[in-house]
Amino acid sequence: PPAVVVWRPPTPGVGATPDAALSAVRGVMALLRAWSDEPRLADSRLVVLTRGAVAPDGDGGEPVDPAAAAVWGCAAAVQAEHPGRLFLVDADAGADTATEAVPAAVARGAVLDEPRIALRGDTLFAPRLSLSSAAAGGGAFDPEGTVLVTDAGGPLAEAVAERLVRQEGVKRLLLVRFEGTDGTNDHTADDTNDAMTDETRWGARVRVATVDPLDAAALERVVEGSIRPIR
Repeated sequence: PPAVVVWRPPTPGVGATPDAALSAVRGVMALLRAWSDEPRLADSRLVVLTRGAVAPDGDGGEPVDPAAAAVWGCAAAVQAEHPGRLFLVDADAGADTATEAVPAAVARGAVLDEPRIALRGDTLFAPRLSLSSAAAGGGAFDPEGTVLVTDAGGPLAEAVAERLVRQEGVKRLLLVRFEGTDGTNDHTADDTNDAMTDETRWGARVRVATVDPLDAAALERVVEGSIRPIR
């Protein structure tokens, strides 16, 4: 099997309709599931190449392709569950991804141990956390509402949920676990209610739901039963 495979998922471009973006995400999720389930590719690395999915400068000056951004987000979620197997590269929306710049960026990112990079011209950007000041006028979350946390089966969700309750004063949490991302769940849209549990953690009311991320109706049913506003 090849050591590295570069794949550029087709996306409709800036100004895409929500349906087009959803179609792109479905295609990506199907391929990523097949990739992660294929034992012959266990030692191969998949490079997911997007264009215009992120704005590295962060000031909103660069238009973002919503479909490519959705693809990037889905790939990043799978990447978190399969560290070392996926590498994300985002090129400029108008870039020629057939040039040698992309393989060079992949090689540089691998040397720097950066699993997600954006290539703009000859410059590489990597995501970093930075401190921000709290806005005036109280907390960021309505204490009477519900906060939704996705990827509830992932390694960070539990820590995030506990922090929301203990430090942000959140009283209600909706933890959504996406079925099919680790091969352990077989719930269908019809038994979504059976895949939901209500419990108490850290003094807060917590609802845990397992749904198919590509089933919009199932996601709507889960959200519909939560107390508004939802953040």
